[in-house]
Amino acid sequence: MGGIRTFVLAVFGALTLIVPVAYAFGVDTGVVQATVTANDAACITVPSLAIQYGSAVFSTSGTPVNKTGSVTVTSCSGSPQNILARGSDAAQEGGGATWVLGTVTCPTPKDVFSHFVNEVQMTTPGNTSISMSTASLGQTVSPSTRLTMPCTGSGGAGALMTTTLVFTAVVP
Repeated sequence: MGGIRTFVLAVFGALTLIVPVAYAFGVDTGVVQATVTANDAACITVPSLAIQYGSAVFSTSGTPVNKTGSVTVTSCSGSPQNILARGSDAAQEGGGATWVLGTVTCPTPKDVFSHFVNEVQMTTPGNTSISMSTASLGQTVSPSTRLTMPCTGSGGAGALMTTTLVFTAVVP
């Protein structure tokens, strides 16, 4: 039995000396260089934090009431970026009435208003932002905005209603 062990150990020992030598002769090396360019982070400034639409009457069948405005968005990223926009529902200051962002089709539904950026309608809150523009470093975009008042009979008559437009910059 001792002879078998000695033989196995001898063969194993010989292989451990031969295999690394054979392996060393069969190896080749290649070098691949990898590079990456780090883009600047997305960055925008919105100097005016409010759009004042003033006062308006409710829309009626066949007569939508529109209020127009504009906002300025400036790119502060060194990389080209996409500027997205999305809207929110409108709420009465201090509580009370709520208007849902949607499509105004009087005489119904009540308490629904529309908000547009560059004539593209904002969708229901929570949906995907719309692409508004692309901008490079220092470029300023001034999209037009339009708010269509809800139908007559909606809540919030005589009240200050507040909604938001959220602008987001994305570096592709």
